[in-house]
Amino acid sequence: MRLLNIQSSPRGSKSASIRVTNAFLEAYRQACPGVMVDTLNVWEEKLPDFDQEAIGAKY
Repeated sequence: MRLLNIQSSPRGSKSASIRVTNAFLEAYRQACPGVMVDTLNVWEEKLPDFDQEAIGAKY
């Protein structure tokens, strides 16, 4: 099984939500040792710009 962990807090290691998520993942790994966790930190990735044109395309 694979699990996607998306980190979106700009606070990094000072983030309460990241600490809670990491605690959950640690417990989940103990319960399901075969799980593979992929982490996407949006502050470390080069993401495409989300401008007015992109917003307009959603309508």
